[in-house]
Amino acid sequence: MVWVADRLTKIWAVRFLDESRSVEIASPWLAFTLHRNAGAAFGLGSHAPRALALFAAVLTLVLAVWWMRIVMEKNRAAESLALALILGGSAGNLLDRFREGAVIDFIDLKVWPIFNVADSAITAGFVLWVLCMLLRRKNDGEGRAGL
Repeated sequence: MVWVADRLTKIWAVRFLDESRSVEIASPWLAFTLHRNAGAAFGLGSHAPRALALFAAVLTLVLAVWWMRIVMEKNRAAESLALALILGGSAGNLLDRFREGAVIDFIDLKVWPIFNVADSAITAGFVLWVLCMLLRRKNDGEGRAGL
């Protein structure tokens, strides 16, 4: 679902937005501004887009394998959801890298670099995954304390 939402919003952005100007949605906090980012987060790595695309492809494949292993385990639904969000977002941005040579971004909060639905899913998935790891660590610690 993340991948579909990302694709549809990027198709909309490319079709209806112009890179030369922003469309104010809730001024001064939110605008839609079409931007093509050849780098990773915050434009890092934009000098080597092919290497970045290869790294992203390998990382996406690793995430897919990891996610498949977690899906098979019981009591890991939240962690599976977290990795699914990351994987869906990664796949969306990876497709852009191979098709466009850059990731299509358009959500402009004015105080943060311009981003997209895939970036939001990756961020939400990462936060959820960290929370899962912290809770697992806490629960493991409580289990050991009782021994």
